[in-house]
Amino acid sequence: RDPVRFRNFNLSVLVTDAAEVAEAVGDYGTDLAPPRRGPTTAEDRLDEPERRVRDALPSRTGSSVEILARDAGLAESAVRAALGRLELAGLAERDAWGWRLAGATRRGGAAP
Repeated sequence: RDPVRFRNFNLSVLVTDAAEVAEAVGDYGTDLAPPRRGPTTAEDRLDEPERRVRDALPSRTGSSVEILARDAGLAESAVRAALGRLELAGLAERDAWGWRLAGATRRGGAAP
């Protein structure tokens, strides 16, 4: 692409590295920069039932499997299975009243 043409049409492109420069000035559709991603967390690896149960977990006082199943729209057996995997991932924990988000997740910290 002709840089003069960009200037004449007042087009500007913010780039952060050489791959993005190549994408901006290269052939359309062939010189693509790789997508940027942040670090992968335990929550990124959740499947749909695990994500639904995690979203239904309270942050302070625990909740019963029955209530979590209702809130997540899943069978109790699916919730129990998801809770086990969430606990192993450090995202859920049990307290005296039931299940809740694990400590680091409640405080907004990074999950293991």
